[in-house]
Amino acid sequence: MTLRTEDQVKDYAREVLGFNEVEENINQGTGQITTFNQLGFKGYSDKPDGWYLPKNMNDVAIILETK
Repeated sequence: MTLRTEDQVKDYAREVLGFNEVEENINQGTGQITTFNQLGFKGYSDKPDGWYLPKNMNDVAIILETK
């Protein structure tokens, strides 16, 4: 098993999960600059490694945290 850095895991997850694609009514991406506040979670300044947030709140959402 090869050890990977957090950035390598995040980049791999972006490709596998498709967080780099443009989809209508979906806010998705990766990085550690965007805060939960900016994603609509008021009161949280933490920064997720990745996110997949449909505008329809009844749809499945994904928050990625790598270590």
